[in-house]
Amino acid sequence: MARESRGEKAQRMIQDLNISGISNAEIARIIGKNRSTVGRWLKGQTSPRKGTGGRLTRLWKRTSKVLGPGGTVSLTSFFRKVWVKDGEPILPLSIEPLPTYSWPSNAPVSIVAYMKDWVVSTGANWPDKVLSSTFKGSDSMTLGSTGEPEITDALLKAIADMNYNPLEYASIRDVLLRRGAE
Repeated sequence: MARESRGEKAQRMIQDLNISGISNAEIARIIGKNRSTVGRWLKGQTSPRKGTGGRLTRLWKRTSKVLGPGGTVSLTSFFRKVWVKDGEPILPLSIEPLPTYSWPSNAPVSIVAYMKDWVVSTGANWPDKVLSSTFKGSDSMTLGSTGEPEITDALLKAIADMNYNPLEYASIRDVLLRRGAE
């Protein structure tokens, strides 16, 4: 899966800001554009230029985001593509600070990593490997947590569990933060 384009990134960020209670008009006012331009970005008709996209990104990073019921957020662009090389995990897994989301304390939230490659020492590849951590009112993932420590723990546990066929190489397809319906 390729990195998301500027237009796709703008759509995702505007949707997150809208869910957090910021209207398109407010977004436009803050970044210095008009409301219809922000609407076109949201619909995918146009995409922002680099400078304007940067202002939108900075606004998005400063804003507290809410993970709604049934919501799914792709965190793939925040993580490195290769997690294990030559049998050694490449830590930290993230390449830039993850955004912080909030949700009610009793909400079922999980962070899931879908692997593109999961190659063991015998040369076998298990491309559909899934690593996940699920939390529901637990102490291990607090409100506002990014989930990075949890997915790192899941990776290290998966590596430790592979006693007879050590993991040689692992790369990701997607990393998602999901909130189930209550």
